[in-house]
Amino acid sequence: MSLSFWLRDYLYIPLGGNRHGRVRTYANLMVTMLLGGLWHGAAWTFVVWGGLHGIALVAHRAWSRGRPDGRSENPVSANLARLATFAWVCLAWVFFRATSFDN
Repeated sequence: MSLSFWLRDYLYIPLGGNRHGRVRTYANLMVTMLLGGLWHGAAWTFVVWGGLHGIALVAHRAWSRGRPDGRSENPVSANLARLATFAWVCLAWVFFRATSFDN
């Protein structure tokens, strides 16, 4: 069992998943990712890493709302979205690798 399946099956779904409205779904995503970050280590840098991933998931869920497949039809905006995702993940990895906020 991978960590992502464990987070989904034992945290996200028991919290209510996406069954209780949009705001509750966003809160469930954030709690799941914050706890996933804490699972990686007992340091605030890991919690921030999980929070940044939670923010990205919430933003993606909100942005994709209303699109049948969640994708953009415009190739320029799709490539910009890929670039923004890459930059966001690289930013998050800085916190994951840092031993403290001072670093």
